[in-house]
Amino acid sequence: MKRGPVSVVACCIFVSSCGYVGDPKYPSLNLPVRISDLRAVQHANTLVIDFTIPAITTDGVAVKSVRSVDLQAGDKEIPVYRNTPGPVHVQTPIEGLIGQDVVVHVRLINKKGHASDWSNAVTLNVVPPLPPPADLKALNDPAGVKVTWSQPGATHFRIFRRAPDDKTSLQIGESDATEYIDKTTVYGKTYLYSVQGINGGAESAIATAAEPMTTKDTFPPGVPTGLTASPGLNSVELAWDRNTESDFKGYEVYRSADNGPFEKIAEDLEGPSFSDKNLQAGKHYRYTVSAADQAGNESKQSAPVEITP
Repeated sequence: MKRGPVSVVACCIFVSSCGYVGDPKYPSLNLPVRISDLRAVQHANTLVIDFTIPAITTDGVAVKSVRSVDLQAGDKEIPVYRNTPGPVHVQTPIEGLIGQDVVVHVRLINKKGHASDWSNAVTLNVVPPLPPPADLKALNDPAGVKVTWSQPGATHFRIFRRAPDDKTSLQIGESDATEYIDKTTVYGKTYLYSVQGINGGAESAIATAAEPMTTKDTFPPGVPTGLTASPGLNSVELAWDRNTESDFKGYEVYRSADNGPFEKIAEDLEGPSFSDKNLQAGKHYRYTVSAADQAGNESKQSAPVEITP
């Protein structure tokens, strides 16, 4: 039997799916990122330390908790009882650290026992506790309220203020001297002042005045200056320099005839001038001017001027 040509059938293997295999993914180390906001200060006989436990790991995974927090101040290990992300506030006595330059830093230990990098470091020169400020007084002053105190050993001060019914005080200023003028007060309101001393990285306890003080305007405007008198027909024209106080109300004008006593002849003048009319020609007159404020405080009278119309 004769065979025909052999047909060679090519067998093709079709691959229905050829997916790309990417780089292998390794499990997260669950290592929190380095703490970078550590703050530490000596407050009286205590070290006060603040920092934040981060919420993510070095590879971007959310942190639920850590095994422990390793906080050290020099050779002293300070216990931390929080192990979840968020702010941490720690206070520890300075016992055993006085006279040393103490380095404070912190790191986190994850559940597998691996440690994060150490945080930013804060170096403190731990000194004997500063005594709190003493002899704290608040007095009325033309510029506001003047607060004074004494505190040996402190080189800088923080000043705080609150209303008597408030629970917390707000810092209103700082000073390198043992006095401070609060220029933000309002007459008729009551304030309670506190002061804290600082020397380098050491803070004293905050001292508060024994009594609140109520501000009162007892300060008259400045004495008017530049008073002049010009003669007219049976009259005298007075003029003087204008006062610039914010609570200024008006001027009072006084006159003396033939060296007699001064008598008020005008009050609550808004402008620095006055025309005294219906005078007797040839009679000798003296004039003086004072200034008054909204609270009724009147200045001393100006230097007198003399004239004979």
